[in-house]
Amino acid sequence: MTLKKQTVLRTAQAGAIKTAFDGGKLQIRTGAQPADPDSAASGTLLVEIDLPTPAFAAAAGGATAKTGTWQGIAVATDVAGWARFISADTTKNFDVSITEGGGGGDLIIDDEDVVTGGAVTCTTFTYTVAV
Repeated sequence: MTLKKQTVLRTAQAGAIKTAFDGGKLQIRTGAQPADPDSAASGTLLVEIDLPTPAFAAAAGGATAKTGTWQGIAVATDVAGWARFISADTTKNFDVSITEGGGGGDLIIDDEDVVTGGAVTCTTFTYTVAV
């Protein structure tokens, strides 16, 4: 039997993500994602972005999208490989793939080639709870 979720449940789950990550952080790192978000972060930290409050719009249809400006200044030079969201209370996190526009990643940034001292901007991110 395949698990399928009602839209109202998916929207509630997306709303929980919204609340948990308001005022949290987004770390953009090099290399491949670790096996799971419980594993230690791998790769070089390129930039840490302080997420605004609210970081996400109101959830609807099982999804919530970034809101406000997500931008930080790079502390290292390299190619972005993945990103980790960290909750404001640092007890929860989740990892995503990252690409620049058109690359098909979960999180879209303005340029994957990050340079120390340069601004890095997340242009698009939507958290969608699977059906």
